[in-house]
Amino acid sequence: KEGKPGAIVNLSSALGFTAAPNRPAYTASKHAVVGLTKEMGLELGETGIRVNAVAPGVTRTPLTEQYFQDAEMANTVRSIHAMNRWGEAREITPMILFLASDDASFMTGVTVPVDGGWLAGKKM
Repeated sequence: KEGKPGAIVNLSSALGFTAAPNRPAYTASKHAVVGLTKEMGLELGETGIRVNAVAPGVTRTPLTEQYFQDAEMANTVRSIHAMNRWGEAREITPMILFLASDDASFMTGVTVPVDGGWLAGKKM
């Protein structure tokens, strides 16, 4: 309204680009965030408001802590990432701050994976 530029940073997930078993609602919602980010980037671009998103891989937080309490699940989480480990919140934050900063002044409508190589491909 005031004619000032701004930035919105949405939070999606690697599951905004792919799917995983037994997670239909989560996967659909994260795909929706990717689409919403594109739409908002397109519609708000002329106003000087940039809209981008971050798509983490599995990141250890209080919400996901249950995954790491079971050795088999923790090994599965490791194995889906090319870097053979899960992420930490401190590794996601810098991308969020970058997208909110003037350093990203020519970026809008994109979702940036910070996923330890989850989306790079599957190890066979």
